[in-house]
Amino acid sequence: GGYYHWGDPDHIRYNGIDYILVPIYSIVACFRAADLYYLNYAKFDNHVEGGWCAIGVDNCLYSSSDDPSSVVKYEVDWDNLTDGNSSNHDALTYSASYNLHKSNGSALTLTDMQGGEFSNSGEMLYLVSGRGACFEWLGIPGAAWTPHDGIHAIATENWTEIDQSKKNSAPTTYFSFDYDPTCIICKIAGIPVGGGSDTPEGLTIWDLEDDSNSNIKGGLHVLIDRYLVGGTNCDDELFFHHYSSKVYVDNNSNGGAGLLGLESNPFNTVNNAYSYYGIWDGATMVIKAGNYNDTGIYNKRILITSEGGPAIIGQ
Repeated sequence: GGYYHWGDPDHIRYNGIDYILVPIYSIVACFRAADLYYLNYAKFDNHVEGGWCAIGVDNCLYSSSDDPSSVVKYEVDWDNLTDGNSSNHDALTYSASYNLHKSNGSALTLTDMQGGEFSNSGEMLYLVSGRGACFEWLGIPGAAWTPHDGIHAIATENWTEIDQSKKNSAPTTYFSFDYDPTCIICKIAGIPVGGGSDTPEGLTIWDLEDDSNSNIKGGLHVLIDRYLVGGTNCDDELFFHHYSSKVYVDNNSNGGAGLLGLESNPFNTVNNAYSYYGIWDGATMVIKAGNYNDTGIYNKRILITSEGGPAIIGQ
């Protein structure tokens, strides 16, 4: 139908059947998940540009403009959208817009939206935004990375940003999302024909925290697309960042340098695990069996669990 540039998709189970929703700028297309059979599409209105979509726990569809300061909610006629024989493309009804806020209460505006998805509880909306600067080859000065770029954790209770990823890999940064927005120019016979750079792309919630069959851990997974100069053209190379809600503690650990709190490099005290980064609401602290002399005040909403036997704290 002339629609192009597929955005960040999401999934819904409706009446016992799984579907994939793919935003394609001004429309969202519906596919049956089992065999990716195309069923129908619905048209967005002028509130959004449709580069991403996320299905809430209320079965409503959420999206935004490309440079948003708010998230838009749509009621969905799922019977119509999942009907492979329907020629009706008016399955979305505008419901509300929710303004985004920084933690200090000021307005939050993002640039170049790439993807979003709700946590399973619906308490959090994770968004990823930004792109590399590759306008130089057209002779247009382009801005590179901006402070708005990266991953944003939004609490849906008040649509306020809890945290934003940090663009570095420093040991004190647990929410790192490092990528290089520097523009690479692609040339054929010495003539610039295009360019690319590391660009944030989509994200998904997929609980692999305790999946022993997977080589990947974590619950939030975010894609980076790197354009490389490969001979006479630009080749895509993909990178994934994986984020876990678990922070590990083991009193037998030396608490060495690096990204502390990983299963392979745990903290050695409960207090360090709690305060080194500043633990976040919703985190899980996994404490290896043993005795810990830590005392203090812990006022974050976290799950504390032991591993390998009882963990005794403060005695």
